[in-house]
Amino acid sequence: MYKKTKSLYTLKYATATNKLDSIIMRNGPDAPGTVGFQDYSKTKYEYLGDNISKVTRKYGPLNGSAFGSVLTAYSYEYTNYDDKISPFTLIPFGYKISRILSTERNDQESSMLSPNSPKRLSITDLMDPVPTPVIFSTDYNYDAQTYMTKGFGVNYIYKPL
Repeated sequence: MYKKTKSLYTLKYATATNKLDSIIMRNGPDAPGTVGFQDYSKTKYEYLGDNISKVTRKYGPLNGSAFGSVLTAYSYEYTNYDDKISPFTLIPFGYKISRILSTERNDQESSMLSPNSPKRLSITDLMDPVPTPVIFSTDYNYDAQTYMTKGFGVNYIYKPL
């Protein structure tokens, strides 16, 4: 059954670079009689040049306005960036952020904030006693203008508006 929820996002940018530094999300049920938020997530972004190199997202309960113990934590690392144009450079920043935040699974797509495309992605459950990354790799296909047309099993088609 579907539940109505409410969320509050706080985006912070690094003053030295103007790049996205972190996102704090607070969420909870949006129902009569409920006050405040019940859960949180904290996402931290790290860069290598202009490209995202690592994203760490931690989840836990809110105790009033205090962040509780972390219950779930994942790390996403992006390496081996190409020197071509990411297809996501054509999409507005607001859409990319809303897509990343729309589900927990979409954190792995944070590389869409980069101007280039990573050829390797590793995902690590940081709550495992011995965190072991799961690694995904790809080779890309490009069009004549150096836009990616295929990667990680996804085909990209560009159409004029």
